[in-house]
Amino acid sequence: MPANQYEIDNPVKVSALFKKLGTPTDPTAVTLQVKKPDGTKTTYTYPADITKTATGAFEKEVPSTTIPGNWYYKWKGTGAVVAASETYFTVLPSEF
Repeated sequence: MPANQYEIDNPVKVSALFKKLGTPTDPTAVTLQVKKPDGTKTTYTYPADITKTATGAFEKEVPSTTIPGNWYYKWKGTGAVVAASETYFTVLPSEF
């Protein structure tokens, strides 16, 4: 199974590494937006919902993925590091 494909009903961990001039640096604020295949969007913030794992490194476990299709997500840093990154993962349908 390709790296960005997951079976339905499993949590998926997404992560981001923010850098300033090549050095891992913490943004003043970090947000993560997740868009489900049905168009529903959820916004997570640090430190309430997102875990910091090291300087500039953040992760979030997206809860149970119950809808098959492409799940888009966008990390955004503001303040000390202004950066954004958008990508997706795919949740595969089930025969059950």
